[in-house]
Amino acid sequence: TGLGVAASRASLRAFQPFFISLNLPYSVIRGEELALQVNVFNYLNTAQQTVVSVRSTTELQIGETSAGENAVRTVTIPPNQASSIFFVAKPRVVGYVSLMVTANTAQVADSVRRQLLVEAEGVSKSYSRGIFVDLTNENSTTEVLELTVPSDV
Repeated sequence: TGLGVAASRASLRAFQPFFISLNLPYSVIRGEELALQVNVFNYLNTAQQTVVSVRSTTELQIGETSAGENAVRTVTIPPNQASSIFFVAKPRVVGYVSLMVTANTAQVADSVRRQLLVEAEGVSKSYSRGIFVDLTNENSTTEVLELTVPSDV
């Protein structure tokens, strides 16, 4: 605790010369394959031999890998450029699934963890029926509604 006084302001510039960026959709459908785009940016002065890996889980299968294994791609990224690497992903469960991507070189590394929303397959349907309730002359009323529910629900 305390008070600090300085004669002039200091400036700070933060810059990460090697990093990963993911292009993820808002949501995906369970069981459908999607192209997972991993963008790797290299703002270093030398080309980087980069190993990009995505972990496959019981919730999200990456390529032909089993749960706990990594799908791996190797790419050389020229200096001051970016490269896109694609993986095939297939979500297995409904809800938010965790996605872990890493990029390693001999000099630097980066890792990104994101959540991907997986929705159920099918089409959402809704039905409505208007009912007029007149309680002018009565304190209560009863209305019988017929509801049809599919047998597999």
